[in-house]
Amino acid sequence: MNELAGRLNALCDALPFQTSWYLKDLASGQRADRLGDVPVPSASTRKISILVAALKAVNDGKLALDQKVTIEARYQDNDSGTFQHMTPGFWVTFRDALVQMIIVSDNTCTGTVVDLVGLGNVQSFCESVGMTRTVHRFGIPPRLGPDHTLEQVTATTPNDQGMLLEMILRGASDKAAAAALGSTTELCRLGLDILSWQKLKARLPSQLPLGTKVAHKTGTGSRGYMDAGIVFKNETDPNVTSPQHEAIAERLLSDPALDTKRFFAWFHFLDPHDQYVAHDADGIPPYGPKLRDRYDVEVTFTDRYLGKLLDFIDSKAWGKRTAIIVTADHGNDPTTPGTDHSREYVPLIVAGARVRAGVDLGTRPTFADLGQTLAEVFGVNPLAHGTSFLDEIRNADFRL
Repeated sequence: MNELAGRLNALCDALPFQTSWYLKDLASGQRADRLGDVPVPSASTRKISILVAALKAVNDGKLALDQKVTIEARYQDNDSGTFQHMTPGFWVTFRDALVQMIIVSDNTCTGTVVDLVGLGNVQSFCESVGMTRTVHRFGIPPRLGPDHTLEQVTATTPNDQGMLLEMILRGASDKAAAAALGSTTELCRLGLDILSWQKLKARLPSQLPLGTKVAHKTGTGSRGYMDAGIVFKNETDPNVTSPQHEAIAERLLSDPALDTKRFFAWFHFLDPHDQYVAHDADGIPPYGPKLRDRYDVEVTFTDRYLGKLLDFIDSKAWGKRTAIIVTADHGNDPTTPGTDHSREYVPLIVAGARVRAGVDLGTRPTFADLGQTLAEVFGVNPLAHGTSFLDEIRNADFRL
């Protein structure tokens, strides 16, 4: 940390204007800053706290993510984003207004969101979470020259921004941390996702290795350039779970009662997810230097343990009468921008001695088809959505 802080300060010392920054290693807890408590114009980094205040309003029941928000002409007199150029009167959901406010810094959406949440409520939120040196003054910023005073614009500090970002990250996995933001873990995860979908990448991402995940918000004002974000270290994820998961699956499936009754088991392997680690010690060499290569290593590693589990199932007396379904809850293409939850198609493979071979299930219109099929297999009430494909896959030996 000291070495990195020294390098940052050396870069800043060489510049003819004031620079400030905040840095914290969330793994070790070490932190450093340069003028971290000195207020500066926030530019669009202010939208991080607007976003989280808006999510609090959703959690409080005052607003809803799916409510319609009409884009009005009075919000379109600004210089940022795309909605300023569109014909007014159309609507988007409140969620989508939040997305546009962050990922392309759309000020039409920002002004709309601030009025819906309430400027006073945004300021009260900041004060309630400890952002004591952050002051919100408007929804849509006024057009000002470089000689404007700090009191004419929304102001914040590097320390305030860093503290809020850490709270969002912790809130995405911890209920108590989310509650401190007046939110939920699901809403904090949404906020983190939106920040990671950022399309303006000329600041923090441009200084990092290609493919590094960053959840951030840039800002450009007449007195400065800003960026505040969380940088994820893709190569240092300690959560390798396939060996443990496979062992748990074998233990659960060793119950003698399974030899004489029907059962349903679901095992969710998570290693090819978001942060990719090397597995040289497991005999899987690196495929190359790219992020996609690291992802392929994770897939190979997980496939090894999936194969081990399938071998175990095949060794059991009930293995020959068991249908195996392999699928995924979402795509995970590391070459797409945004979070690990990319949206490409996922596989759907059904196998077993009582499953008809060579059937092409095609591209299913909805994932609910799988749930509807399982509902038919187990004789429970049909689901509200989806079409069963059981008749397409069962052979003469398949019995309900």
